[in-house]
Amino acid sequence: MSTSSTATTAEGLRDQHGVQLVSGDQEGEAIHRLPSGVYGFTFSPFSREAPLFSRNSFLSFELHRVGEDTLILGYVDEATAGKIEKSDDVVDIDVFPVAKEQSSKLVAIPHSRISSAKPPDRLQSNRLRVALRQA
Repeated sequence: MSTSSTATTAEGLRDQHGVQLVSGDQEGEAIHRLPSGVYGFTFSPFSREAPLFSRNSFLSFELHRVGEDTLILGYVDEATAGKIEKSDDVVDIDVFPVAKEQSSKLVAIPHSRISSAKPPDRLQSNRLRVALRQA
């Protein structure tokens, strides 16, 4: 699954991915147990066990369940966005749940590309540091 998109907003990516907000009876369920076609918010974006909620709490990440994969929506700088797309090797990146300073490019990162991740850094606007496998 590619991270490239012509959509520049979360709403645009929701339309592109064909996802609907997680329903009340699905809230709190682990993302990998949910059916394809839903999205929601979590503070554990790198975990397969991430609980998904309909409320977008401050600095939570948006996740989309598309097919068999989960996509993390986040913001990176332009240089990092280029590395994600052209990566022939493992690349370490910082992803933010909201646009922050130079990190204003919205991307969708497949869980299947994450080789390792550190917990979000609360002191750095919930920065998520991940290592991505090659595309």
